[in-house]
Amino acid sequence: MPQPPFPVFPSVYDGERADTPARRAWLAGSRAVGEALAPPSGDSLNGAFEALRSGDRTLPQRSGGWSFTIEAAVGSPGRTLFVTDPAGARRELLYPARPRSGVGIGRGGWVVGPPEEGDPRYLVICDVGETGADSTTVARVIDARTGKTVEVLDPAVHAVAFTGPREFVYERAVRTTGGASQHALYHHRIGSGTADRRLDLGDAFDPVYLHELAASADGRWLAVAECVALWGIGNKMALVSLESGQVHEVNHDRAHLTEATFDANGNLLLRERGRAGYGTLSRVELPVSGDRAHDIQSRLDRRRTLVPEEPGAQIIDYTPVEVDGREMIAVSRVRSGLLFEIAVVDPSGTDRPRYVDLPGPPVYEGDSERIVGAIGAVDGLATAPDGALLFTFGAWGRATETYRVDPAGGEPEAVTNFSRNVRARLSIPPMQGRLHHAASKDGTPVPYLVAEPQGLTGKALAVVRSYCGFAYLNRAAGDSAAGRQSAVALASGGRAVLPALRGTGGHGWDWFQEGHKANFGKNTEDARAVEQDLVTKGLADPRQIVQVVGSAGAMVGADLERRHPGGRGGVVFIDCDLDILDPSVADALMRRHAYGRREVPEEAAVLHRRNPITALLDMTVQSSAGVRNWYITQSVTEDRVAPRGAFQFVRTASAALRQGRLSGRVVFRPTKGAHSGSLSPRDQADIFRYMAQTTGHGGRPLLREAPGAGKDPARGPDVVRAALSPIVRRAVGVARRSGRAPRVEATTSARPTGPVAFLRAKEAGSEP
Repeated sequence: MPQPPFPVFPSVYDGERADTPARRAWLAGSRAVGEALAPPSGDSLNGAFEALRSGDRTLPQRSGGWSFTIEAAVGSPGRTLFVTDPAGARRELLYPARPRSGVGIGRGGWVVGPPEEGDPRYLVICDVGETGADSTTVARVIDARTGKTVEVLDPAVHAVAFTGPREFVYERAVRTTGGASQHALYHHRIGSGTADRRLDLGDAFDPVYLHELAASADGRWLAVAECVALWGIGNKMALVSLESGQVHEVNHDRAHLTEATFDANGNLLLRERGRAGYGTLSRVELPVSGDRAHDIQSRLDRRRTLVPEEPGAQIIDYTPVEVDGREMIAVSRVRSGLLFEIAVVDPSGTDRPRYVDLPGPPVYEGDSERIVGAIGAVDGLATAPDGALLFTFGAWGRATETYRVDPAGGEPEAVTNFSRNVRARLSIPPMQGRLHHAASKDGTPVPYLVAEPQGLTGKALAVVRSYCGFAYLNRAAGDSAAGRQSAVALASGGRAVLPALRGTGGHGWDWFQEGHKANFGKNTEDARAVEQDLVTKGLADPRQIVQVVGSAGAMVGADLERRHPGGRGGVVFIDCDLDILDPSVADALMRRHAYGRREVPEEAAVLHRRNPITALLDMTVQSSAGVRNWYITQSVTEDRVAPRGAFQFVRTASAALRQGRLSGRVVFRPTKGAHSGSLSPRDQADIFRYMAQTTGHGGRPLLREAPGAGKDPARGPDVVRAALSPIVRRAVGVARRSGRAPRVEATTSARPTGPVAFLRAKEAGSEP
């Protein structure tokens, strides 16, 4: 099999890395928990997804010696803004940051304040809404001491950068004469009562794009960079002198992807990714005074590399830290598009990088015992006021937590404990991961991660989470609907599979382009190669493989069914873009970049070929479409994808089932909520129940025994497993209300689609 053009497994994981104290403690603790499992009680599947719900917390945003976090709790509508003062005292500053229409976390938010030292007087807070059109409902200036609103900004604010204690630059959407939405920069002075001044950056600012803003602590410089990372293309950046208004353009030809921040000394930090796409981190020493164009360009050309590009390791985030009085850079990276790491790097090159031992289950190289990483994902990095390194980390079956660690060394300590609800209720066995490679149709090795309970041998349910379309990172975390399906698959004794298909992010620019636009189809063959490799390695039968796709991942799911029918147990489509040519969304800028332009004949042809609804409808109108197992969930309140494609498909598929052209299990479930992430536990349970029934997956007990449960003689010994159906629940409920205690046992039924494991309630001493 051809070898990848980069070192997949870094040498830093050799030797002592495979047997650290944290790893031993984690494994020992996991085994102790796993041996103390009790039988479940009640409806375990709904309870499992209920247990996976958790709160969240942003990394602290520092302003002077103060820090601010936005947090959300399960069962609480809205979010809370907390402040921690220089003495370490923490208190609630604002609740709710934004009231919600229902209980839930929503899609996040951010807070920003002046970067200079001293007590901040004002903050700007923006809470992201529940749907795409609601994406920036609140943008307001608040008093940093009381939390009271001082001023309300335009609701379409996308980015803010403070340039002084009472002033900031922000970007907001504006409507052009033709009605199209574009963007503009404005300068705002708090309490001035004057109209905001619009900033004109000339050709260095393209109003079509959203931008990221960063300002130096001394208020002299502003960096404005186009937000295009998800599209896998290069961007333009402007370095603006706020003293003279002079604009210095960076990366005019968009040959690189450039992102900018400033260090504490007012120097420019640039993270850049070129064709290889893995990234470097460099620093530009800006002058203390003066901003002559020739001098600034010369300094940009002479920028100093702090973290060089390392093939196979894409830089995700970074933050300056201090170790023994020396400046270091903490960098989070992802390797092979799947495995996250945090390294503390010496910019001088004197010391070797020091790696943080991430608190996740170990990942082994292939079938060997060599550890190459941990299951999970790092979301962000920050520096605490006391100099500690803060990071967020989450994995399948555990919430995303905030950790702190001494950058000089030591073990990470959890700051939050959102996973306590998961640990208390959900029976998750000790896990391990293995990083494999499958040979695609053209010989390209495709990396994929398999997570499984320790000691699992032989074939089992394999939930494969495939994606393509945007350069999102592949994350072995449970903060999405598909991620929670993977977590319950593991808890029930199955496997979770995460491939790095061409057309996804985290594996380099070229890797993304290889599965993009005209190259579409390569990612389908990559996904097929992973399925075949699972079968070859004896990890699953074809019928035990279920593809779970979300959003743009519908292009892979539908194309797999068209090109390779019968190769899997089924496909689950979660809030998918089934019709990428729908006029209500097809002309959006992000889709034109990700999918192609309809006015370009070559790209239009690919658009029609890769349109999921086209593939699905083609299969339903064939004279004999065969056995198909499809589950489609579509939010009726979602506005980031058009639901009409799903409704059109359901009508056609229903007719095909009635006329006998199509057989199998085709399910459509309309839901409410935000895009691909906020399905209710009941909706999530229905999806997994479908997968269990179509694959014959019985599973292990999911929930721990609640205190006192199962001791009521009137209730009887309930034994409920993953495939419990609504019909059985109703039967049990009727029996209980009538005073008769049912016994629930597993049986098997033969159906046209093959044997389906299900539970049948029968009264004690009677035949079904």
